[in-house]
Amino acid sequence: SSLSAVIEQDGNAVKAEVVVCALTGETNVYHVVGAIFNGHVYMFHGSGHIFEGDAKGNELVGTLTTKGGSKVELRATRTQQ
Repeated sequence: SSLSAVIEQDGNAVKAEVVVCALTGETNVYHVVGAIFNGHVYMFHGSGHIFEGDAKGNELVGTLTTKGGSKVELRATRTQQ
């Protein structure tokens, strides 16, 4: 699968639109909200998915925990829009 996100920050508040494209061709869009303090990011989706990680420079690294308890390590790099 591939994942892309548009993340907006307003002070400590963050929100994102995350698009996940599965290998099957299916596309899912998730809207998440959260907070960032000293580079530590905590975001959640209304269905129970939680992302926690750290932002440094142009990179965001962390763990997505699904509502079912599965954990997925994620690494994202900022790109030009």
